Amino acid sequence: MKANMKSVLTVFLALMLIGSAEVATASSMRGRVAVVDLDAIAKTLGRDKVITNEVGRYLKTKQADINKERDQLKAELAKEEKKLGKSPKPAQKADYENMARRSELQLRKDVIDARRGAVELRGKLISEFTDEVKPVAARLAKKKGFGLVLVKQPGMLFIDDSADITAQVAKTLKARGSHSK
Repeated sequence: MKANMKSVLTVFLALMLIGSAEVATASSMRGRVAVVDLDAIAKTLGRDKVITNEVGRYLKTKQADINKERDQLKAELAKEEKKLGKSPKPAQKADYENMARRSELQLRKDVIDARRGAVELRGKLISEFTDEVKPVAARLAKKKGFGLVLVKQPGMLFIDDSADITAQVAKTLKARGSHSK
């Protein structure tokens, strides 16, 4: 029993030492983490508006396509309704109602697909912008002695001004002509 207790204590002390080493390593990294605000950089460069405008153009095109399809479906439904006459048979009426439901479902699907496409396009444009920012932020962070760059997030409680390299990254990108692509 005493041997087991010694083993448990040994393991416990070893874990404590490892934990202390990790804390010491983390505390020695203090001041070595840089932060960039991608939204602020995008706004400074005008890229936020470029992304919004591209997504808006995409949605406008999709809406025009959907409106055209809606008009075609309405014309087809009107044609079918005219064929039914004043006293359609129950089977004919059911076919017409099914056609109308399928048309409505198709339009809803097209709207959902357009929205999904807009979200995907926005994500792609943001990813491309982030890929453009990464090497500049990494180079500036290394130059200033930082070992890690984080993207500013709403949940961050405190950011020392000396860790925020947003302005320098934006300035460098602007000098390269990266604004409003």
